[in-house]
Amino acid sequence: MMTLSDPRVPLLHELAAALQHVGTPPGRVEHTLDEVAGGLGLRGSFFALPAAVLVSVETDEGERTRVVPAPTGEPDLAALEAVRAVCRDVAQGCLSPEEAREALTGILASPAPFGPALTVVSFAW
Repeated sequence: MMTLSDPRVPLLHELAAALQHVGTPPGRVEHTLDEVAGGLGLRGSFFALPAAVLVSVETDEGERTRVVPAPTGEPDLAALEAVRAVCRDVAQGCLSPEEAREALTGILASPAPFGPALTVVSFAW
């Protein structure tokens, strides 16, 4: 029986926000979350908008729905690939929800790989 303390549901919420934060297109957000939910043994419905993701998860207690605000951010291809790798590992059962949440925290907290000086030089080039 799934309870409110089940770590799988908050993980889906965090993944929804992280996927949008790093620049994942809405259709890919929905597809990725569907795969992760299946890998976690959950049934869910997902609807991604530019400003939020609607996450509905079926539990033993019924269906719970939450609107997850999408944090704004610039597309970051390195972080995008890292977040997608976490999603893939969770869907395949290689990462527990706790390990996935820890990995997400590290990915989203890491600074941009290139500083402002290199970015300006790159644009000038």
